[in-house]
Amino acid sequence: MTETQDKPRASMRELIDSAIRFWELRRIAYNGFLMLIVLTHMVIQRGEAEYWLFFETFLQIFMLSVVANFLYCFAYIIDLPAQYSSYRQQWLQWRWILWVIGMLFAASIATQIMQGMLYPDL
Repeated sequence: MTETQDKPRASMRELIDSAIRFWELRRIAYNGFLMLIVLTHMVIQRGEAEYWLFFETFLQIFMLSVVANFLYCFAYIIDLPAQYSSYRQQWLQWRWILWVIGMLFAASIATQIMQGMLYPDL
């Protein structure tokens, strides 16, 4: 008997519950971290305060936050198949690494976008 036949597979409901429990709790930190990046840029560039008073700027930031949360959902595309594999236990121990990589990637994109909004001529 192989190793995968020895252990019963988790149901799809259990996999989805596990994914939601892991990723959605961390979405709060993800959004907070990205908000901190935006606020930091706003404080650093307070000399350009009139730029931040435009309604269009707030709409742009809102749109970018929606896009960032949509992209966050791509973690499920990696997480669910990994949980369904015979390496589920190892994945559950190490999936936080995917979260950290995603956070760093999102932070770099947010920084680039904020710099582009503040310094469009560069």
